[in-house]
Amino acid sequence: MTSPWPWLKEGEYSSRLKNPIDLLDEYDERPAVKDVITDHRAELEELKAGLKDDSLYDSTKHDDLWLVRFLLSQKKVPKALSAIKNTLLFRKEHHLDEKDLRGLSTNNYQEMDERMHPYVQHLKSLLSCCDENAIKCQTPHGNQGQMVFYVLTAKRNQNKMMDRMNEEEYRKATLIFSEWSFQWIDYLTRSSGRISKMLRLMDAKGTAISMLNRQAKKLDGQTAKLMEDKYPQMLGMIGVINAPTWINVVLALIKLIVPKRVLEKIAFLNPSKNKKDLKPILKYVPAEKLPTCY
Repeated sequence: MTSPWPWLKEGEYSSRLKNPIDLLDEYDERPAVKDVITDHRAELEELKAGLKDDSLYDSTKHDDLWLVRFLLSQKKVPKALSAIKNTLLFRKEHHLDEKDLRGLSTNNYQEMDERMHPYVQHLKSLLSCCDENAIKCQTPHGNQGQMVFYVLTAKRNQNKMMDRMNEEEYRKATLIFSEWSFQWIDYLTRSSGRISKMLRLMDAKGTAISMLNRQAKKLDGQTAKLMEDKYPQMLGMIGVINAPTWINVVLALIKLIVPKRVLEKIAFLNPSKNKKDLKPILKYVPAEKLPTCY
């Protein structure tokens, strides 16, 4: 079947959706896409009926997998339908269905091709405010597993970001980063036939409270809402490692600006001292591929 999405080659679109791979190991708990769709068949048909007159809806492109993520996030059909319609408009407005962005690499941002999308230039500006290795991406199981981001918060200079970028540029940078993540996760899900998500490991070692920027945190909260509304069911967990003593001060602020659904996915972990804290991480990455410090 020819794929309607530019980040999927012919044959990748639905080849595994009805024939999922076996679970990778004892920690892999991902449900099969076909089972999730079967469990929500009635609601999916309601969604399709509500979308049939929407000119932006393409039943080939916006298939059961695409729709069910909104349903899982919003819980109710009317809310899911509203979120889908808003997302269809959003994707058209920002030209998000036109290019395969998976070639962008946070590991070597200088070589990002700005011709891929107009917002790539802003993502490069954002990443230029980070030290080397501040943000690394990994797909530990190749195209059959999930996605892991390692973020060293002490190496992200939020004050420099706000000096160098205005709010609109910052939003566009985070938007294209979100789209890049979505394309990878959609690819991983379709390649494995299992609902795949991302783990974001935030290592706060050496981070001083003066390194944080209130304006950047506010924009990050808006980004978190964008991710939940326009890119549902992508984030599996945010694991905070080496949390500083002042973390509760920041949490009080975060609770005001970050959606509850995101807050529920934040976990404070210390895997080097507490082996139980390693288990949720191993759902995404095998122990032998974790950085040795964890």
